[in-house]
Amino acid sequence: MSLLGLDRTSLSDLTARTLSLRTSPALSPLRRVAGSHVAGRPVVTGASETARICLELLAGALRSAAGSPVPARSHESIRAAVRIRIAQGLADPHLDVHAVATAERLSARTVHAVFAEVDSSPAYEIRSLRMQRAERLLNETNLPIAEIAISCGFEEPTSFTRAFRRWSGETPRSYRDSARSHDR
Repeated sequence: MSLLGLDRTSLSDLTARTLSLRTSPALSPLRRVAGSHVAGRPVVTGASETARICLELLAGALRSAAGSPVPARSHESIRAAVRIRIAQGLADPHLDVHAVATAERLSARTVHAVFAEVDSSPAYEIRSLRMQRAERLLNETNLPIAEIAISCGFEEPTSFTRAFRRWSGETPRSYRDSARSHDR
């Protein structure tokens, strides 16, 4: 119980109200981080780091539900939650740091700062996850390039082709062709 920051009485009261806690928006980041690990696409490196972040998020949700002060989220948990939020919104051509920050109840400045600590940026994360999805779709599906572009948040296939070429050094079509020739 000390790991969660709650005394026995508070924890007892919370377990009596599990239904309201289960639907609590405070648990949303926990569900997303744990779900990414279970789905095989973890946003955090390593099972122990995932467990630590999940415990931190659970403790915050429980403390919030108990009316106790909620400790600040670690920068690792913020980065994980933002990466998942980005992955969920990749098809949105208007996805940007402000939309993600608002959805996570953070300021854009905070999001920029936590990614700067690891020599990254929210824009790079969006671009990287879009291109990783594009590579996966080009490798694993027969979807037309235009459909892949739309599912990766590009309104125009030509914009997608330019962005993909900058990312990989190849056009989407040549990338798909070379990936398929290696599979033979």
